[in-house]
Amino acid sequence: MRLTPKGNFSKPEVTNWRDGSCPSRRQCRPRLLGVDRSVDVLIAGLELRDSAFWTLHVRESKRVRLHRLNISGDLDFPNNDGIDIDGSSYVTVTDTHVSTADDALCLKTTSAARPPTRHVLVSNVTLRSRSAAVKLGSESLADMYNITFRHLRVLDSNRGLAVQLRDYGSVRDVLFQHCHVETRRHEGGWWGGGEPLYVTALPRWVGSRVGVASNITFHHVTAEAAGGIVVLAGSPESSLVGIALHNRAQGLPWHQELVSLTVRGVECEGVMTQVRQERPDGADAKRF
Repeated sequence: MRLTPKGNFSKPEVTNWRDGSCPSRRQCRPRLLGVDRSVDVLIAGLELRDSAFWTLHVRESKRVRLHRLNISGDLDFPNNDGIDIDGSSYVTVTDTHVSTADDALCLKTTSAARPPTRHVLVSNVTLRSRSAAVKLGSESLADMYNITFRHLRVLDSNRGLAVQLRDYGSVRDVLFQHCHVETRRHEGGWWGGGEPLYVTALPRWVGSRVGVASNITFHHVTAEAAGGIVVLAGSPESSLVGIALHNRAQGLPWHQELVSLTVRGVECEGVMTQVRQERPDGADAKRF
């Protein structure tokens, strides 16, 4: 299937999701564009704007190519993720720009009964978010693996490159390569506190099971960060295994603050971030 029209898709102003008569808020906030249980899909050259909920949801699909998309959303509107790749495989995202209030690009598994999210390539993409520019999770009810991000540019985001496990699925074999991250702290209750890199595996509820994050590599990632913070946090229920940070870029002043809890096999080599001195915006500044 090919979806390559000229023009744009957008939602009119949405108010019905605030209506107390709606049986489910999610039902009252439709996704703008969905790829559901489909194979061999090309979506290219579209402008997607002002979604009431997730903008582009790829669910349980195979061999999906997203190319030259321009996705934007209201920067004060929650849950308007840019691209969500959910239980899908062999997905590529290339030459695309995303600017949203919620996560710009999110890989997840929202059901244990669905396939894993695997074999994903994201390349030459610019991302801006008041939450995470890139997030794996937090819905992680099945595994995610064999995922590569190359030549990403993250701008003006509350959090940069994030792996956030909260459920019993695991994440493994993830590469972030040749990426530049610029973060800041946005006012309000958005996720993040200016962290350029963020990897956590913590249970969603006390006593619940959480998966393992393993073999995650950050190679040649540079950052201008509001907090200069790299967070690596496991828990008694789940360790982080084989997390590697390599950066051979020269000429930047550097600073690193590493929060490390229950982490094994961590390798850090020349990790550099350029730090802006900013005042934290409230209690959520370092929220895990």
